[in-house]
Amino acid sequence: QPDNARRVVRLGVARTIPRAKYGAGRLATELGELLRHQSYANAAEQSAAELAKEDGVRSACDGLEAALR
Repeated sequence: QPDNARRVVRLGVARTIPRAKYGAGRLATELGELLRHQSYANAAEQSAAELAKEDGVRSACDGLEAALR
């Protein structure tokens, strides 16, 4: 999961909370930041549009078939 967290932060669609600092107050603050800044929503919409263009099942099958050759 840390790898996924780094990826979504790099895409600009998320923020992370270090495990040692996780708590209700910190969670509320981070959620507030996500909602306050339109850039997160914009980045999420852009990422969703890019993902919608991909055929994930076909790509996965192609990768598996290539590996088996």
